[in-house]
Amino acid sequence: MHQNLGLLPEIRAEEYGDKTFIIYQDQEITYKEFNRLSNRLANGLLSLGVKGGDRVGIYLPNHPDVGIAYYAIQKIRAIAVMINYLTIGTELSYIFNDALITTAITDKLGQENLDQMSTEISSLNRIIVKNGEKSAGVIPYEDLLNGSSDRFQAGESYAESDPEDVAVIMYTSGTTGVPKGAMQSHKNIFSFLEGFKAMSDLSQKDRLLGVVPLFNNFGASVMLFNTLYHGATIVILERFDPEVALQYLKKYRITFMAGTATMYIFMSQAVKPDKDNFPDFRRAMAAGSAMAIEHIEEFEDKFKTNLLNFYGMTETQGLTGLHPKSNPNSASIGMALPGVKIRIVDDNDRELPWGQEGELVAITD
Repeated sequence: MHQNLGLLPEIRAEEYGDKTFIIYQDQEITYKEFNRLSNRLANGLLSLGVKGGDRVGIYLPNHPDVGIAYYAIQKIRAIAVMINYLTIGTELSYIFNDALITTAITDKLGQENLDQMSTEISSLNRIIVKNGEKSAGVIPYEDLLNGSSDRFQAGESYAESDPEDVAVIMYTSGTTGVPKGAMQSHKNIFSFLEGFKAMSDLSQKDRLLGVVPLFNNFGASVMLFNTLYHGATIVILERFDPEVALQYLKKYRITFMAGTATMYIFMSQAVKPDKDNFPDFRRAMAAGSAMAIEHIEEFEDKFKTNLLNFYGMTETQGLTGLHPKSNPNSASIGMALPGVKIRIVDDNDRELPWGQEGELVAITD
């Protein structure tokens, strides 16, 4: 496969066709339909003058449209900038200016947030708004899709693309300063997907529960991209609710979930072991912060499945260390993925001997 992410929906649509790719609020989107929708949006973006290398902001809640927009942007070889939907005010304008975003895809609330900062944002030329009304510089999302072709004429663009081209910019939380945009290339993301495949037993038979926001690197890379890459099915929650998560585990016979430690603790508190049964649920993964061993053991006892700590960074596509299939040490983040080298260094970047504490440095191919 040529390392261009825009090709992936087309390839999977040919392989899996009418198989369900995404379930959202009981509505199903097949692999064929997902590719068709991303084609329509890609054609629509081209009709507006968006071209390869342009930065397109995705400022949407946890919804399948995040994935549709992401892959439409990849098809035209533009750069997707994923923006936390909760971001407002000066931080929002900072990200737009820092990333040089020229086009934004959002909804009515997102448009209101952008309008409030319009005098502070210099690069933005057009806003595509879901359920919005057409006005100067504003294009209704639905009109753009309805007026575009199902077929995307890629021409030679995929063959000419460079795997080292930037595919997406993900912004860090900015806990030690302003948010920082981590640039991820097509090659970086494919390397992560292939490394995850080598270290896990995820397959087209799996059904994933998407409780982490897709605008976050965790939700995008570990959940959405992996689902598409493996030909599996993902059930997306608009927002995390432990009771709803438990219902979905049973209703959709979920086999795989990745979430934060706090999510699993809330689910453990909500579950009723004498009534709830999840025979298909075989694997859970926790990240975002280290999960205490006692909480891991409680979850595994109640849900009868493995819960693995793992470690990742926005700069390394979301996943750096993972236990292959089982966890021999609950306090560990596992082994480095294929293509990732791990070093522990001191303040002067000198590698430390085994057993010493220091700073973790991850180097990806």
